[in-house]
Amino acid sequence: MKFLNRKLRRDILSRWTQFFSVFLMAFLSVLIYTGLEGVWHGMDASLNAYMKSNRLADSWVNAVSLTARDVNKIKKISGISQISLKTTIQVTTSDGHNNKNYLTLETPGTKSLNKPVLVSGKELGSQKSGMYLNTEFAQSHNLKVGDHLTVSYDQRTVILKIIGLIRSPSRIYYTGTNDFVAPNYQSYGFGTITQQTLKNDFHYLGQANLLEISDSNNQKIREEVPKILGLRYLAYYNRQTLPEVSTALDRVGQIRNLSIMFSTLFILLAILAMYTTIRRLIESQTQEIATLKALGYSNRSISWHYASYGLLVSTLGALVGTAVSPGMSLFVLQTQKTMFSLPNWQIAYTWNSFGIIALVILISTISAFIASHNARSGLPAVYLRGNNIKQTHQVSLEKIFPSLWQRLSYGSRWTWRDSLANPIRVLMGVVGVCGGMALLIAGFGVHDSMYSQVSQSYGQDFKYQERYTFTSTNNLLNVHKLLTNVNGQWLETLTARISPDDGINHIVNVISKGDLINVITTSGKHINNGGIYVTEGLAQSAHIKPGQTIKLTNVSTSQKSYQMVVKGIVKSSVPQGVYLTQQTWQNHGGDFLPQTLLMKGVLSNKNKELLKTNGISSQLVTIKKQRANAIDLVNNFQSIFLLIQAFGILLVVVVLYNLGSLSFAERSRDYATLRVLGFHRNEIRLLTMRENWATTLIGWIIGLPFGFWFLAKYVSTFSTYQIKYYPSISQLNLVIASIITIGCALTTTFLIGQRIKKLDMIEAIKGVE
Repeated sequence: MKFLNRKLRRDILSRWTQFFSVFLMAFLSVLIYTGLEGVWHGMDASLNAYMKSNRLADSWVNAVSLTARDVNKIKKISGISQISLKTTIQVTTSDGHNNKNYLTLETPGTKSLNKPVLVSGKELGSQKSGMYLNTEFAQSHNLKVGDHLTVSYDQRTVILKIIGLIRSPSRIYYTGTNDFVAPNYQSYGFGTITQQTLKNDFHYLGQANLLEISDSNNQKIREEVPKILGLRYLAYYNRQTLPEVSTALDRVGQIRNLSIMFSTLFILLAILAMYTTIRRLIESQTQEIATLKALGYSNRSISWHYASYGLLVSTLGALVGTAVSPGMSLFVLQTQKTMFSLPNWQIAYTWNSFGIIALVILISTISAFIASHNARSGLPAVYLRGNNIKQTHQVSLEKIFPSLWQRLSYGSRWTWRDSLANPIRVLMGVVGVCGGMALLIAGFGVHDSMYSQVSQSYGQDFKYQERYTFTSTNNLLNVHKLLTNVNGQWLETLTARISPDDGINHIVNVISKGDLINVITTSGKHINNGGIYVTEGLAQSAHIKPGQTIKLTNVSTSQKSYQMVVKGIVKSSVPQGVYLTQQTWQNHGGDFLPQTLLMKGVLSNKNKELLKTNGISSQLVTIKKQRANAIDLVNNFQSIFLLIQAFGILLVVVVLYNLGSLSFAERSRDYATLRVLGFHRNEIRLLTMRENWATTLIGWIIGLPFGFWFLAKYVSTFSTYQIKYYPSISQLNLVIASIITIGCALTTTFLIGQRIKKLDMIEAIKGVE
């Protein structure tokens, strides 16, 4: 064994280029999984610690008003352990450049749920006046503890002193409004004020409007609270549906799915790389194998010797991947810090990382052992003659179409027979091209898919220029009377429980006549009267089909239930929910009281003055800002996309070069024989090109649908109950992916041509020495 170990070390050092592909696949398999696991498990650990230490609530209920009697009734629902009653108000502030910013201010709860984290300033609860402001908003406006902030509320101006900067466990991913899909800390923030400040400075006379609940039975609360509150009920959320929390939890799952998906693909290609490398090594060491057999080494010893190549090389690759993975974890984690507000960030790993390392090593070792089959069989004399003698036979084409076969050139017939005599080699070539194509389509396509969603949602599905959401609910009727002659479209947004139920309260969009909401069904039709339309994401999760009758219950500010026929499935990314026209809604007994106005242009100064004079406040969002905000979300994943693209290109180059080298090693005797028979080098090169072209073309053709399937799976990992991404890849990127794959595959022809020039014909065809 000492001699075999010495041979092992010498072979790896002298043939390191052959083993580099195995090393690289093992390295990437471990790096992708472990590197991304450090991110998602670290985020998961940070989130769980944050939520636990600051007592994040399990459920939230928004209402027009809440009383002590309501709280007592809700407490009787089974599973509830604690309830915190709060008041929230929306205020505005200016940044000095005529830009209006929005702050959500809330009072401390009656119980110690959702305790804010003090970043700087005076102790929480130690001051009776002033405000605690969230850190991100303060940083974006260069505000610090001790500064004063002027805010407006209900035509009243209030100056608040910033007594501390905070983070909140219920606002980890704070967008401020459903109009944005990513945080916009420049325009939206939140803070905490005391009940005394709310009463004395803001002259607030209303009641509490937010319940935070610690419970163990979300579903029961979701069913019972709307019955208790009646028309005052607005919305229900839990940790899985409150966007400020659920987005962070979803991101953990998204990155975890990516780690599993891509590490699986690299492990499969590691098998291919290991198998082809050992096959190539054995093809070039037939005489060494014969010598070992003649010296008395058993077939088992020789087999384990070649299997040890896989063990050693994959172990080195796995260990290097493990050592580098913290760097990748920190790099990806850094990109997430701009989106989520957490007091502590960390990378963390599970025992699964060690499992992946063991799996990669085991699979590589087994692949090498299987590839060494030829080394275990045969007598020394057979190996001394060379183990490249292949048995050829007539192919099906030759038997079925003899006349056509006779018309083929000798070179074409040789290519057919040679390829069909080595189906495993051809299959590996097809798999290599197909896998590389799929990885490149995914790498380029996910970027295109997300940008396509931005263009589709904020340019085609919605075509407004400005979007006004009126926050003074008591004055909505006055708004509609004042703004009767505007060039726009009205929208009422409600929340409701939809049956069949997927466990989530979804958005109900009731739209007036107009062409600013232009969502299209899967059959290419627009929204019309006479039925309800369901977005594709909701239809899939709740198993809803066209023609089916669905039921809306727990509708905001309504105690009625509505049964409607599904008229179509809407192919829309955001928001996920249902759409119906104003007339359909009113025909079913609903009251149309829209709170959002979509404008083709901009609201006139006259109308703005009317709103201001009548004390009607609104939030203005432009589609330009929404588009920019959505692009920020896409850019947050950009580093991951670039890594996948780089790994994809590297994988294609290495795997296909490895397959080309194996092809040359297996057929060097054939090339030498053809050369002796009088074939020119260019003719032999043309023969190799024919098979390479055929293998590449088949792999590319299969790789296209497989790549789109893989892209669809990849993109689906980023979809949530709020937003659905559709797979898409531009023609340019598809061409680039094809050029890279086909170019790398055909480069092997050039490399083989260079080797044919250096081929020693006597050495290649001689038998026993």
